[in-house]
Amino acid sequence: MYSHQPQSNSLDFIQQIVEAKTEQLTELAKIAHINPEEDLAGANLRGVNLKGVDLNHACLRGTNLRDADLSEANLRGADLRGADLRGADLRGADLNSTQMIGARLGRNIGLLEKTKLYLRQRGAIVN
Repeated sequence: MYSHQPQSNSLDFIQQIVEAKTEQLTELAKIAHINPEEDLAGANLRGVNLKGVDLNHACLRGTNLRDADLSEANLRGADLRGADLRGADLRGADLNSTQMIGARLGRNIGLLEKTKLYLRQRGAIVN
């Protein structure tokens, strides 16, 4: 489904992204020819709407997810090591089996105390 084909004209490619009639990350990833399960490490997704997105086993290592809407997102098994999740909406997000070493959390909507404890045990920095 995804391929890393070079774009013939970078300006045309950028224009396709800008003119896309979607704000859904998965749809934008298709246009950009990237696989969100592999290619989002270190991305700046600050404030992005990822509500309900399936990021099962996605590599989000070092990704800026500050203030992002991750409510109802499937993050099961995702690599979130070193990610910045401060202020992210995590209501109903599946955080089971995530790799959390060095991930930063704080001021998160929907993060229960028992979930904070679980994430701390997995190496997250929870304020």
